[in-house]
Amino acid sequence: MKQLKQSWLSTTMAFSVLLFSACNDDAESVTQITASNTVGLSSTSSMAVEGDPAEFEVVYFGLPENQNSNITVNYSVEGTGISFTGSVMIPSGEQTAAFNVVAPENDQISMDTVELTLTLTDASVGIKDDPSFSMATFDLVDDIKTISIANDTVDISETFSITGDTLKVPINITNALDGQVTLNYTVAGSAVEGSDFDLLSSNPLILPAGTADTAIYIMITDDLMMETDERISLTFDNIVLANTSDTETTLATGVANRNIVFDISDDTKMLGFSVEPTDTIMVSSPGNYTVDLSVDNELSNELSVVLDDTGLPGGVSDNNTSNIVSFSPTENSRTVTFTVDASAFTGTDVTGSYSVLTFDSNGDGEVMLSSNSTVRIKIIND
Repeated sequence: MKQLKQSWLSTTMAFSVLLFSACNDDAESVTQITASNTVGLSSTSSMAVEGDPAEFEVVYFGLPENQNSNITVNYSVEGTGISFTGSVMIPSGEQTAAFNVVAPENDQISMDTVELTLTLTDASVGIKDDPSFSMATFDLVDDIKTISIANDTVDISETFSITGDTLKVPINITNALDGQVTLNYTVAGSAVEGSDFDLLSSNPLILPAGTADTAIYIMITDDLMMETDERISLTFDNIVLANTSDTETTLATGVANRNIVFDISDDTKMLGFSVEPTDTIMVSSPGNYTVDLSVDNELSNELSVVLDDTGLPGGVSDNNTSNIVSFSPTENSRTVTFTVDASAFTGTDVTGSYSVLTFDSNGDGEVMLSSNSTVRIKIIND
């Protein structure tokens, strides 16, 4: 038992010399630190953005059994125009403690990076007598808030709003706002508010403190009128700061960085037959033949189409006694089936026609006949 106790004492004495690595930019630089019952910095940040935390850590250089109570470590931070103090506690039984240092906002733009020095000033145990462990420098960068929108021209269709979607115009902010900002903007262009679009966001737009990103929302209206392409242009005019001394919050310079344009194309619905590869159905034997009557955009209202079957060759029927085909707003294609019987084959090739006679779009002025409003059926005799 005595021999075991002597062995434990020898191990404890050997452990009384501890090695701690102070890792700087050079990964091979290692400093040997003895168990001295002192504290020092073990890791530090090299940079921080104004108002955001810089991360640090303190370490207790001593045997665990000597750390039987909380250790309070005080520090100071100094730099051009900046001076403040703080403290961190290493809990009882712990060897390290992490802490954040936040340099206060000053709302004044500074194009130069400010170097700050953090110094351990006092502790309930000693401070390591080595500047590399008692002091650290880090750069403080201005959190400039630049507000902008893209200088883009975006092509959209009136049908954008049919699905319930809205235009989202992103507003980019380089850093979260420190105070409230009122953003004044102009909506211009040939599109008319109230008939072609509705502005869903307020103007001016109020951005509370802490806003990191936002958007302006616009609902495009399908007015069911045949018209030329229209345009919406958004331009930021100016900002009003709740804190008038704030020089860090600005609009992006130049109109090129503060304007976005939307070209709105009419969602014309072209009605016609789809026959590939030509507009003629070639018939060489009795049977059923089909053709699609379609609309190339989503309908807003029910569409009723009257068809003219008077030009069909003898022996050919469209199987539609009313000659009417109707589309609901959810449909954009209907299939017409022709029945060709043996009486159509008279020994001579015959070509007939089947056409859209009239249509009723129930107020949707954007429905138009395409150039494929007639399909031909050719009876081929051997």
